[in-house]
Amino acid sequence: MKKIIILMILMCTVLLTACGMSSREVEYKSDLRSGYCGIEVPAEVCRCAFHGLNCDKAEMTEEQASKKVDTGFAEWDEEGIANFKENCESNNGKFESGKTPTCTYCNRGYDWETPEKKDCEEI
Repeated sequence: MKKIIILMILMCTVLLTACGMSSREVEYKSDLRSGYCGIEVPAEVCRCAFHGLNCDKAEMTEEQASKKVDTGFAEWDEEGIANFKENCESNNGKFESGKTPTCTYCNRGYDWETPEKKDCEEI
């Protein structure tokens, strides 16, 4: 019973803290194994590239498969980031590139303080 009460208090604290924030940040999620392999490139090619398996079915060497996966994923991911940026900015978000691209949005009841989108202010 004590565990349940403590858990409820923690959940309420987290919810109240999150509700009081003026903005939220969303990270771009890039997934080589489940977002690219088997969808954009045959699964056999990825198995060959990562594990040296099914190379005969992929009709290439492990090195060829690795090169194909690496270059193909880089191009595919670049397009994904471009779409993430476009979606972010078209929904009044602030896009920031980097190792993990992010988009920051103002929460309901808030809007960007300046055109440079530095901080959200209550409206």
